Amino acid sequence: MKTCINCGKTYDYETEKDNFTCESVTFSYDNFDKDYCADCALEAVEDIDVGDYHEDCEECGCRFDLATEISNYMNSTRVIDGDLTDLWSQAGKIMCADCALTFENDQLDNM
Repeated sequence: MKTCINCGKTYDYETEKDNFTCESVTFSYDNFDKDYCADCALEAVEDIDVGDYHEDCEECGCRFDLATEISNYMNSTRVIDGDLTDLWSQAGKIMCADCALTFENDQLDNM
């Protein structure tokens, strides 16, 4: 049994993973770097903080902190209201900010 760092709930990891997976298609419960129950994990991805969640870039292979890469992407994108996770859907793969920006620039330059 684990204890959620946010609400204090004691939980079974596999049960909460199943509950989270039913609600989120973009994020993996296994990639949280902190112990969150499913409800708090869903809240965390809505307002992600540094150290909460990581991903592995499917382009270059680097492991990255999601909050850091969202910030890096937002500071460099040429797209008004660009969103890193929306770009993942467009590209069909998870990418760090650098790879996402390269993908985005290639798409924009070919228009």
